[in-house]
Amino acid sequence: MLGVIWNCRGINKKGMTTCVKEFLLSRKADFVELQETMKKYTDKVFRQIDPGKDFEWQWIPSVGKSGGVLCGVRIERFEVRKFVVRVFSLTAQVWNKKINKELTIATMYGPAHEDKEKRLSLLSSLRSAPLKINPC
Repeated sequence: MLGVIWNCRGINKKGMTTCVKEFLLSRKADFVELQETMKKYTDKVFRQIDPGKDFEWQWIPSVGKSGGVLCGVRIERFEVRKFVVRVFSLTAQVWNKKINKELTIATMYGPAHEDKEKRLSLLSSLRSAPLKINPC
């Protein structure tokens, strides 16, 4: 399984959508988490980075010119049970079809010094509360 976690600092930068698309295609990434995307998403962006519609996507929009998180999981590999969107994190609760296991894919992003205790508490809760899903 291959995942990409990248602080891309703006998916609107020239050539960035092409770079992401080519990376996903060439490496056959199973999931991708982009941080600090500085973007509100439309279908156009997803068509640019995922023309084959191989991924299921969820995001946290940016606030002004900062922040934003994008998470995509390859639907051939995972069945998305749910996405959990919080202020500083985006979590994909998935069933891995190839190994028949439940997984949680999480990314967290926020200002370094603001609400630090809230983010640490959230991170701790992700670790101490494993996903409980009964497969169909």
